[in-house]
Amino acid sequence: MPGTTPPETSLINDIAAQFGHLPAEKAAGEVANHVRKFWDPRMQSRLLDLAAAGPGDLAPVAYAAAELVRREARSEHPTAATSGGFVSVRTTDGWLEVDAAVRARPGLERALGIGGIAATEQPAADLARVRAAIERVSAHWTSAEVLLALEQDGVRAHRSNADPETAATRTDVS
Repeated sequence: MPGTTPPETSLINDIAAQFGHLPAEKAAGEVANHVRKFWDPRMQSRLLDLAAAGPGDLAPVAYAAAELVRREARSEHPTAATSGGFVSVRTTDGWLEVDAAVRARPGLERALGIGGIAATEQPAADLARVRAAIERVSAHWTSAEVLLALEQDGVRAHRSNADPETAATRTDVS
């Protein structure tokens, strides 16, 4: 809907306002820390996409914070794009959100010992197929084991508090 402010813009602007009592550089650092600690990777990705288009509706401190997050993401994952597909996968003790974007496929294959998960022409079906491949392995591992394996191969993932009824079928192709 044209003219609608994305939720990430509103949220980061509100957070930036909470640090308005600090000098701009310090405030931007605090906002960036908040985003890195508490925002879901998909939200971070959408924020970085918004910031890549320029300040737009982002407050100056919010835009500076997004740039700090972007610089850190580049240094940690120099080849990673800022958007991609995250899928919810089951483990023996819970749920994880795993980066299943095309750029993460080699890491997923190495970390979990699954092969043949190249991209197809249909993004939603592709992510569902990749989720199933990851779940075949991760359903026998704990969340901590999967996270450790993925971290060692540079694949982004985090624990999820997803409702099992919706997480099992949901894919995000943002």
